[in-house]
Amino acid sequence: MATPLGDVRERGPFSQRGLVPRIVPYAVVASAALFVGAFNVRSEDAWLYAGVALSYLLLVLGAFLLPWDRLPRWTQSLLAMATLPLVGVLREATGDARSPFTALIYLPLMLFAMHGTRREVQACIAGIGVVLAAPLIGSGTASEWQRMALNTAIAGFIGLNVSAVVGRLRDSARQYGETEARAREARDQFVGLVEAATQFSIIATDASGAITVFNEGAARMLAYEPEDVIGRVPTFLHDPEELAARAAELDVPAGFEVLVAAARVGEADVRDWTYVRSTGERITVSVTVSAVRGPDAVPVGFIAIACDVTDERRNETKVREQAQRASLINELTHAIRQDLDPESVQRRAVTSLGDRLDADRVVIRLASEDDPVGVIAQSWVREGLPALVNSVAPPAGIARLSRRAHGDDTALVVFDVEDDARLRPGEAAELSEGYGIRGYLGCPMWVGSRLVGWLVVNTTRPRNWTGNEVAIVSAIARTVGAALLQAQTYQQELEIIRRLRELDQAKSDFVSSVSHELRTPLTSIIGYLEMLVEGDGGPLTVEQLQLAEVVERNSRRLLALIEDLLTLSHIEAGRTEPVAEPVDLAAVVADVQRTVVPILGARELEVVVDVPEDIGSVLGDAGQLERVLFNLVTNAVKFTPDGGRVSIVGAAVDGLARLSVSDSGIGIPEEEQEQLFTRFFRSSAARENAIQGTGLGLVIVKSIVEAHGGSISVASLVGVGTTVTVELPLLPVPADVVLA
Repeated sequence: MATPLGDVRERGPFSQRGLVPRIVPYAVVASAALFVGAFNVRSEDAWLYAGVALSYLLLVLGAFLLPWDRLPRWTQSLLAMATLPLVGVLREATGDARSPFTALIYLPLMLFAMHGTRREVQACIAGIGVVLAAPLIGSGTASEWQRMALNTAIAGFIGLNVSAVVGRLRDSARQYGETEARAREARDQFVGLVEAATQFSIIATDASGAITVFNEGAARMLAYEPEDVIGRVPTFLHDPEELAARAAELDVPAGFEVLVAAARVGEADVRDWTYVRSTGERITVSVTVSAVRGPDAVPVGFIAIACDVTDERRNETKVREQAQRASLINELTHAIRQDLDPESVQRRAVTSLGDRLDADRVVIRLASEDDPVGVIAQSWVREGLPALVNSVAPPAGIARLSRRAHGDDTALVVFDVEDDARLRPGEAAELSEGYGIRGYLGCPMWVGSRLVGWLVVNTTRPRNWTGNEVAIVSAIARTVGAALLQAQTYQQELEIIRRLRELDQAKSDFVSSVSHELRTPLTSIIGYLEMLVEGDGGPLTVEQLQLAEVVERNSRRLLALIEDLLTLSHIEAGRTEPVAEPVDLAAVVADVQRTVVPILGARELEVVVDVPEDIGSVLGDAGQLERVLFNLVTNAVKFTPDGGRVSIVGAAVDGLARLSVSDSGIGIPEEEQEQLFTRFFRSSAARENAIQGTGLGLVIVKSIVEAHGGSISVASLVGVGTTVTVELPLLPVPADVVLA
């Protein structure tokens, strides 16, 4: 932006803007000179003088009245140059070289020197020379020509130097104007930016700390008007305790320096502060303080830009507290659930919670349906305080408030028993004086709709329990309740298992005892039957022999049942200790095959044995393994009608000996196969076909196989047949044995 002086050379000396200040001084001087000259003019030159004065007046009026801003630039130069011949004529009429009006010839020179261009100054100097030389042409003496040249040179020297000085002043003025304009523009931009940033508080101070800028954002944030704070030190906007703490940290007085100490030495200073609004409300702000430095790098002021982060910091605090709470709850839950003993669960809970919550006492009260308040079951007391007695009810005031809270999952929170309107005077005194309780926090231990008890934390001094602490104790109360219920259930289950084992042992003992008692007379009966059949008591008729055979057959069935019961009871009771020795399975299969052949008798069955002689050996009891295979083969024979097929197939597979006994018999319905290894179970097909059995054979087989570290499985289809597969771990073959 150019100044009036800065652009006058482009506009010309007679432009309307600034015209009067430039023309008036020359007009006044010229007018005064003409007035004085009127008394000195020669009478013969009076008309000439009057004409010149009139012409000069017209030129002055033209300078004021003509629309120069719309006329060409050269017209202004012509007007100023026109005064030179008038001054020459006036000079001639008033005494020639001695005329007092000679000095007027310098007026247009000064006008051009101060307001024109250098070329106009040069033209004016030439014009002055012409005006001064004109009267000397033809009659001037050498001294007069010398004086004329000297005056012209002096005029040129003055004009050119004045023009140069004015030019420099004009350039300086233009630069100053441009600098001022830029500064004004920057200031306007800064003010606009500050005022536009309504979401931020922007407070600027001078070097001493007096507030100079307080933007709209600051006014909104702090509820102060700018006129109420301008000139004040901004420390009144801060929390005094926070300022004092920061001052102690920096070891500086608690004043303005606390706010700008880091910025003053060029360090980045971004931190959270607490602003106090005019209403007294406290807000958390993130403040960035920067120093404004002068040319010598010395701070001339400071700017503090603040953003309200109250909600953000509150949310961060909540998230942090939630994380801490979750971590603490997980830690305590893990500690509490390490044991399934109810007393250990309670002891871990009160001990873990007491230290972490800086409590003086932690108590677990166990409730019942008749007593929702409960009595002390476990407690933790800080060292130096008297121990609590278990099985004691809580103080009357706590008991009353707990009953009122029964059925509600809300914690019972008391900050100070002496200042709680819910407690009666006598109850408050009992708590504080009798029990030494001032702060109380009790959380019910609900598991579903069942109140297990209360988890109580109390202190000997007033305590402003935080929401986070209440949430932690409430969560732990639910965890302890669930853990106690789980531990109690586990202990009950252990008791049930113990009693079932005792019952099972009693049953096994009873079966064993009964079986022993039955086997002895039954053996005697069978022996005497054999003697009768052999005729030791005299000859028997055919009918009597048939009856005796029926009795013997049923007696032997009953004896087999008793033997099975005894065997099973011994196995289940662990009374049988199988011999652990290498057993050649091929030999076991051969022994069973020889034993079964007589049983087949007149049965028309195809028996196929396909077991390699090198199938391998297992570690076990040869007699029990033989019984396994014998039971499976006799079952296959029993359930296969004549014309059928019974096969024994063996192979070594992946370190296991696999023996399969298959038949083409009546089969077993699929829905009954899961019950095959249940005591006394007999399939519907066996019952329909009146096939006799005890229902204990497969149970005994399974027990023996599992005792040898093996497994057994059944695959069967009704009308197609059944396959029972036994797998037993093989003994490793020694490295020096070469298999054929």
